[in-house]
Amino acid sequence: MTAGSRSSLLPPVKFARALAEAVEVIATLEEFFSALRRTRIVVRGPKPAAAIRDFGVPITLTIPEPNTWREIVKALDEHSQTVPLKQCRVAVQEHGEPSPELYAALRERGAEVVPVRVYRWELPEDLDPLKHAIREVAEKKINVVMFTSSVQLVHALRVAEDIQLRQQFIDGLKRLMVASIGPICSEKLRENGVRVDLEPSHPKMGYLVKEAAERSSATLQSQR
Repeated sequence: MTAGSRSSLLPPVKFARALAEAVEVIATLEEFFSALRRTRIVVRGPKPAAAIRDFGVPITLTIPEPNTWREIVKALDEHSQTVPLKQCRVAVQEHGEPSPELYAALRERGAEVVPVRVYRWELPEDLDPLKHAIREVAEKKINVVMFTSSVQLVHALRVAEDIQLRQQFIDGLKRLMVASIGPICSEKLRENGVRVDLEPSHPKMGYLVKEAAERSSATLQSQR
């Protein structure tokens, strides 16, 4: 593998499509797709895989559920002959925030990492609904909370701090059922002292809602 070789890690579908649209400013789509076809493509899950296939670009490796940075590194290690990393330039399309653990793991394996920020999670302009939800949790008026990304907790804690309810909010989360979309989100919750009562069988919104509804009654009963 030479320093000029390339790999790319691509996340969800709408951002892959947005990236393709942005490229039209500096090159034709066919030139872009031709470049992708000369690159080893690694995707996280079925949705980005479908988008890449729509472009007519072959996929080198698809990461299995729950599609975290750990699964990415494990899959790359298991397919090191197919996707060698040493002296390879790896572009990582970020999914709302950096992934320092992934970058470190890739660099440890000899890759040059090029993070590509397509979008970034920010707080909404209207914080009133979030403030209301934080107060409801702090005052024990909510039975179930579902987190679909770790950044949701980060933002909630930031706003809770601003309204001087951070500890009350965390204490409130400990008294209700907390459902988390997947391992990275659960890790962030536990780092902040919050117990995770449920991770769905698949890290998808539909499974999260369905399984939380099915288990909420028994979970809440056991906490009394």
